[in-house]
Amino acid sequence: MSVSLFSPGRPRHLVTVLALAAAAILLGAWELAVTRLASVVYFFDLTYLALAVCLFGLGAGALWTRRYGARLRLTVLLVLLPTLMPIAWWLISRYDAAWIGGIFALPFVLFGAASTLAFHRMTDPRQRVRLYAAEVVGAALGLVLVGPMVVPWLPMDVLGEIGTQTHLRDTVDGEGLREHRYEASAYARTDLVHTNRESVAYVFTDAMFVTRSVQWDGQSTYFDDPHVEDLARLKRLALLSGELDSVLLLGAGAGFDMAVALQSGAQHIDAVEVNPQTIEFGRELDAWAGGALSDPKVNIHLAEARRFMAASSDRWDHINLTLLQTSPAIGRGRSHVDGRVLTVEAVQTYLDHLKPLGMLAVIQNTPLLAERTRLSVLAANGGHYDRIVELRLPTSGDVYNPFNHLLLARNEAFDELEL
Repeated sequence: MSVSLFSPGRPRHLVTVLALAAAAILLGAWELAVTRLASVVYFFDLTYLALAVCLFGLGAGALWTRRYGARLRLTVLLVLLPTLMPIAWWLISRYDAAWIGGIFALPFVLFGAASTLAFHRMTDPRQRVRLYAAEVVGAALGLVLVGPMVVPWLPMDVLGEIGTQTHLRDTVDGEGLREHRYEASAYARTDLVHTNRESVAYVFTDAMFVTRSVQWDGQSTYFDDPHVEDLARLKRLALLSGELDSVLLLGAGAGFDMAVALQSGAQHIDAVEVNPQTIEFGRELDAWAGGALSDPKVNIHLAEARRFMAASSDRWDHINLTLLQTSPAIGRGRSHVDGRVLTVEAVQTYLDHLKPLGMLAVIQNTPLLAERTRLSVLAANGGHYDRIVELRLPTSGDVYNPFNHLLLARNEAFDELEL
């Protein structure tokens, strides 16, 4: 015999509170899953829009009960909520139309309706307080506990037709695909991609932000592959400017920048990388890549760049930021994503951590990002044009080098002989 959620003899408000708390846990996990999928197959910018639509869904569910509340059944809504989630995920992970149609917000509509029905059926203010508290706690548990356990196992086809043309797809389309695997967490998906260019392995974070591990013998001062050597041109030039007793690489990636620094004669390298899986993939490739990550001169720090700088009292001869939190897809509305690590305050922090005659090197991949960087540096150094030097490689549609804009800055003026 089935028992209704509001059967006589059962403490209805307690059962309702527990049921809504369980639904809130599912909703919190769903919210995390939606934002991760949006970040991977579209751009992370879309996560803000997705969250806004989800919040709209809560309000829409509440309005739904205002008009049709007498016809709605709380038990039915709470059963539909978990039933709909796998169906909605299947749709939004395969069809752009499902995103455009807002299918991902339907669980929020159901929860908004269920929560509103339960709230208005409780006449005791204390019961309503318990309901609200249970929903808040449930959503928090879904976000921080259940979601992180579930999201890594959800399918996300980064090479499928859904979404935008990410950097990962651009690379595979241009160079082919030999091997592909990934590791996922609740906060990042990291893909290791081997293309037909056998001297380079690509590590992508959320299918867009890319770093490289390159084949190297660990001894020579150059790379055997001319393509890799061309990619290293501005990296190497930046390291030829000034002393190299101590080098700081912010956004060190999977090993390419470390290898160039070792080739250039750096004696001590602090390599800061925020994504632990990028470091793990780099270590897997380390023997093939010349042992850069295991070199005793290299000290790897798992940290976010600005927090690392704020907590450190050290000073370096050379501080390098190469495409840190930037993207080649400048025409797709992502020109702002480097902003946090290249604000005026951030640049001032970098300059403050330089030794006398120390050098700050920033490598960018588009004229717009290079111009934004130049303006930030000038604002940070008080408008001293004689303390910065810029070099830009010619770009070609046939051969694209993403490391094509170099800005060097320091706290002292450059003289004519140095230039």
